[in-house]
Amino acid sequence: MDKRSLLGSAQGYTLVEMVIVMFIFAVVSAGIYTTFDTGNKSIVKQQDVIGIQQQARGALNGMERDLRTIGYGLADLGNLTMNVYPPSASAPGTWSVVESYDNLNSAGVAPSTDCIRLRYFRASADVADDVYITQDHPSSAADTFVNSNDGFHQGDLFVIYDPRDLSRPGTVLQVSNDPTQGASPKDKLIHNPGANGPYNPPNASNLFPSGGYTVGSRILNLGQSRTVTYYVDNKLNLVKETRDNPDVTQPPTSVRPIASGVEDFQIKYGFKDGQWLDAVVLGDANHDVNNLRAMRVSMVVRSMNRSANGTGITPPVTLSGQFGNGIPRGGDKFRRVVITTVISLRNLATRG
Repeated sequence: MDKRSLLGSAQGYTLVEMVIVMFIFAVVSAGIYTTFDTGNKSIVKQQDVIGIQQQARGALNGMERDLRTIGYGLADLGNLTMNVYPPSASAPGTWSVVESYDNLNSAGVAPSTDCIRLRYFRASADVADDVYITQDHPSSAADTFVNSNDGFHQGDLFVIYDPRDLSRPGTVLQVSNDPTQGASPKDKLIHNPGANGPYNPPNASNLFPSGGYTVGSRILNLGQSRTVTYYVDNKLNLVKETRDNPDVTQPPTSVRPIASGVEDFQIKYGFKDGQWLDAVVLGDANHDVNNLRAMRVSMVVRSMNRSANGTGITPPVTLSGQFGNGIPRGGDKFRRVVITTVISLRNLATRG
């Protein structure tokens, strides 16, 4: 047998054949990589969006409980004007179960975002209703005679007001005796000036409206109330500030972020006549807190990190019109979601 024939049958691939195979392999590999890369980017995008949505939904869920509780035990105060000592340089204080701040701009707060302050009673509503004065109280002299001072503590702020005539101002005072002590009178709240803080006027000053308060006027222990404020700080955290002591000379009970990456926070207020406004309007009989029924809360939440190539980035978004009066957010490589919900204010919605 011819040795050359045997050798010829074992010849390898030619250079051209190797080049063709390598080209085909490169094309197939490129296709596989493109498919894998596209799928991976899609997964990253979806995880980003889901993470943002979870952040926003968690924030709204936490906020919703507070918003639904607005006015619990306090609803009949409405926009009651308060006499507070020392008086404001411009006007007496105003009590409202909801205070809205449109585009609050100050140090530590994200510009062009909304801020809301709300109040409710921490004790049961029947406890909030059962304290009243038992003797006519013509001036803000140091003794207020009451049917019971149970539940009051030294330093508590309280308000005297007449629920039969809310056009007359209420008055804020501070308890100077300790009703929990056996020697303390059980039929009065004492508010001597200078005993605990700045809220009690000197004896020569009369803080009460003309004629004072008659028997049956109500006493509300503000020491059992809670004030909660929501705002976005300049690090894009949605912050919840809680104050269980209404004495503004004391620090808040807690200040904590409940969501990060919040670029915009807008609130619309829904009223009994069907209108939605950017804020509660004090002094407007149709659009003050007495006619408030619901809130629409909206947020723009962005991803923690920029997208490497801008894939899946939405155009700038604006919470305007039915969602608020915010400014455009976007134009960079962050992903964003908009989340909104309408919350019925159950303690106010039953009015009328």
